[in-house]
Amino acid sequence: MPFCKRPTQSIINKKRVANTGQIPRYYVEDNHPAIVDKDMWEAVQLEMERKKSFAEKHGFKRVDYGMDDNPFASKVICSDCGGAYGRKVWNSNDERFRRIVWRCNS
Repeated sequence: MPFCKRPTQSIINKKRVANTGQIPRYYVEDNHPAIVDKDMWEAVQLEMERKKSFAEKHGFKRVDYGMDDNPFASKVICSDCGGAYGRKVWNSNDERFRRIVWRCNS
C-alpha cells in the first residue's frame, strides 16, 4: 500500500491534496500476517475467473446472481439449447393455484 497518498496541505484547514512526489511513497511487502493466505487468494481468483467464463459462454448477464428464494438463478443450464433456466411465476386470481416453475429462458 502506498504511504501518504493524500498528505495534509495545511494543518489549520485540514485540506488534503494528491501526493505527486512531494512526499516519498513506500510499498512494503509481507509486513504483517495476511488475513487470507496466498494459496487461498489464488484459488478464489481462479474460481471467479471460471465463473466469469462460464457466464460469458452461456450468455448470462450476472455471475453472482442468486438469493435465498432464487438459489438456482444462472446456474441451471438447458440441455437442449444451452440457455439458462429461469424462475417463473404462474399467477392466478386464486392464491391456491399460484405456482413457481423453472423453465428455459430461451
